[in-house]
Amino acid sequence: MKIAIIGATGAVGAEMISVLHDRKSPITELRLLASQRSADTSVDTPFGPKTIELFTVETARSMDIVLMAVS
Repeated sequence: MKIAIIGATGAVGAEMISVLHDRKSPITELRLLASQRSADTSVDTPFGPKTIELFTVETARSMDIVLMAVS
């Protein structure tokens, strides 16, 4: 299952990543999406290091599930 998290750099996004890992979700691809301000930064996750990508509608459409953690 391909999952993207929009707003992954905030506290809610981090919690979503943690819950997905703790529940052993069958993730084949995890993409972390955020604004230009956070794009191209690297974060450590339970799924290994990930690079934050700039959110685009095209990226979201390519995923099976998109979770939004925006305020």
